[in-house]
Amino acid sequence: MGTAILTTGDAAKRLDVSGEYLRRLVREGRLSATKTTSGQHLFEEGEIERLRLEREAARRAKAGGQRSAHKRVAHY
Repeated sequence: MGTAILTTGDAAKRLDVSGEYLRRLVREGRLSATKTTSGQHLFEEGEIERLRLEREAARRAKAGGQRSAHKRVAHY
């Protein structure tokens, strides 16, 4: 069984991001894609899943570093 291939639009929907964001990640070398002769980027499903997990971990780490307002209030 082969790896599923996603178009830019399908990958963007799975990640809730824009296609331009994905193309930028490809240009920066942060995401791998195959470019067709017509110029369309195709992504392996595993690569999109890797990015999803990275983004989720970054959100959790950011949320873990923030404290809710009621915990920041000084209690006298």
